[in-house]
Amino acid sequence: MARCRYYPVCGIDDLLVEEEDLCILHSEGPEKDKAAFEEALDRHRRERGCDFAAIVFPRGSNFRGTQFIGGANFEEATFIGPADFRETTFHGPAVFSGVTFQNAAVFAGAQFDEEVAFGGASFNEGADFISATFDEGGVFHGAKFTKGAYFHLTTFNGVVSFRDAAFTREAIFSETEFAERADFSGATFAWVADLRGASCRKGALFGGTIFRSGASFSRARFLGSTLFFPSRAYSGTVPIFSTTEVDFRRVTTEPLDALVLRDVDLKRCQFLGTDLRKAEITGAKWPQIGRRDGVYDEIVPLKEGETRQWHHIERVYRELKQNFEERRDYERARDFHYGEKEMRRKNPDSSLGLRLMLWLYWLVSGYGERCLRPLVWAGILFIMCAGFYLGLGLCPKGESTRLAMMNTWNWLGYSFLYSFQVMTLLRPTDFEPAGLCGRFVYTAQSLLGPLLIGLFALALRQRLKR
Repeated sequence: MARCRYYPVCGIDDLLVEEEDLCILHSEGPEKDKAAFEEALDRHRRERGCDFAAIVFPRGSNFRGTQFIGGANFEEATFIGPADFRETTFHGPAVFSGVTFQNAAVFAGAQFDEEVAFGGASFNEGADFISATFDEGGVFHGAKFTKGAYFHLTTFNGVVSFRDAAFTREAIFSETEFAERADFSGATFAWVADLRGASCRKGALFGGTIFRSGASFSRARFLGSTLFFPSRAYSGTVPIFSTTEVDFRRVTTEPLDALVLRDVDLKRCQFLGTDLRKAEITGAKWPQIGRRDGVYDEIVPLKEGETRQWHHIERVYRELKQNFEERRDYERARDFHYGEKEMRRKNPDSSLGLRLMLWLYWLVSGYGERCLRPLVWAGILFIMCAGFYLGLGLCPKGESTRLAMMNTWNWLGYSFLYSFQVMTLLRPTDFEPAGLCGRFVYTAQSLLGPLLIGLFALALRQRLKR
């Protein structure tokens, strides 16, 4: 007598579709009667337990509140209608590897006491795991979420892996608890990945993860090593977060060096409230603000009624400056120091006097980071003062008679030489300026000249720092 292809599972030798060697439990045919299927399923559960491998569930399947003692095996099963596993408890391994959910799959409030396997599962109409608890973690390797994936308030007490999973629509992991390391390596998020308030007690791995429409890690807690790095294709490295917006505000990392960002695109990444003093940031692409690297928080478009949080942006720049100085990456540290001073100058809460001083500091030397500016200003001061000495006149030392203009070029030479000596504090002994105005020019140049030269030397030192 012909038996079902899955006879070890169902023990049925009464075929519904002889050409395919399938019984009423495993057949996908439209001739499948729902009442007959339910009768066969009840008999199967009484006689053979909770092995549902490759069974095809027509229409809706209601397992709500069911207690699966010893676990359950749904490997390669197909749910044509909605699958309701709300408040279900699995007291043993729960195997859903290769399962196809053609309609909604609802596991809200479900309790998984032991290992859980959803590797290769397909969720075609959304997956709801809100407030579910995975005591031993879970494996979602290669799972495909065609519609929404909702893991809001879910708890993973063991290692969880979404390696190579694909999220075609929204992926909600907000307020989720990961007691062990969470692995999202190779996962693809076609829509925004929402991990707001998620807590990863042993860190997380985002190696080669693709975020196509943004990601939010706001208020997330990474309490262990957390790595973000791109996949390395044969043609080179494609930066993670490339061309998408990322919210990394108010993220907590413990220890502070737990966060690692390698070859990431941070052109649209916000960091307000996140401590970056020890984070490893290597090969990052920063937004260009003028001629310097900056942070997106400084230029992010504001919504109506919002104001720029200058104090917090200044703190981000300060911590990045400290970070790169400790790593001896002085080139980027210079840019972030520049940004720190810019935020203080632009902050309307800064005193008028402070803003004026910072404006002058910016104008003259770019906050001590632009060596060309003080050199240009020194040249302007040198030429202008030489012109004043030329027009106001110079007197031989101890005399009140101005130097006669016997030879134009000779007289010009004396004026420029005198201007150079005053500017470099060489204290000219041959001549002195004529009149009160001349003495005022002399005093101003003797103060401003060395200051500009000093700012040039400081900026040059910063530029050549090793």
